[in-house]
Amino acid sequence: GALPALVIVGAAAVLFWPDGKQGTGGDGARGTQTQPAQAQTQTGVSAQPADSAPTPASTPTGGAPTDDTPSLPAGLRHVTGPGGFTIGVPEGWTRREQGASTFWTDPATGAYIQVDRTPWDGDPYHHWQEWERQVIAKNVLPGYRRIDLVSTGVAAGGTVYRAADIEFTWNGKHGIDRGVRAGGRTYAVFVAVPESRWNDYRPTMNNVIDSFRP
Repeated sequence: GALPALVIVGAAAVLFWPDGKQGTGGDGARGTQTQPAQAQTQTGVSAQPADSAPTPASTPTGGAPTDDTPSLPAGLRHVTGPGGFTIGVPEGWTRREQGASTFWTDPATGAYIQVDRTPWDGDPYHHWQEWERQVIAKNVLPGYRRIDLVSTGVAAGGTVYRAADIEFTWNGKHGIDRGVRAGGRTYAVFVAVPESRWNDYRPTMNNVIDSFRP
């Protein structure tokens, strides 16, 4: 059954383990229901900056932005999602659609990739700052700890679009969430792995995030 919604700063990614469990205190930072809700909590970061930037502010978590069709390492394949976005995902991972999100899940470990298309406001970097403030204030991700927050960019159609990556751990899990503004749309490209497996998965997850094209 659907779990109660808890929406924070515009649902950028659902942030719950694919088995639907929330654990003590709940893992759902942006709505853990079948149809993720639209943003209900406005943040004050409401300016709508231009989507594109001439260059990224810093190096992305997994490397510099590349061209429209990046090559993929062995074990990843290009897939297309609703609205036409593309991303590289590991072979054998299970796909499902849930509300405004598309998931690919590793059947062996529960690690997953999520591309969420729920609108959110503001510059990606400032969006993550406000999202984090609310996560901490409401304690919706028990044990939340930020590891990094950087501005970056995503190249598509000859344009580098504004983006930002936030990396964090919570409740035995480790994730990176890339917020992207492109062509009037917003995306959150989220990868989540059991903390104990992060070192094994990191190279693959960096490739996954960097392969995303809006």
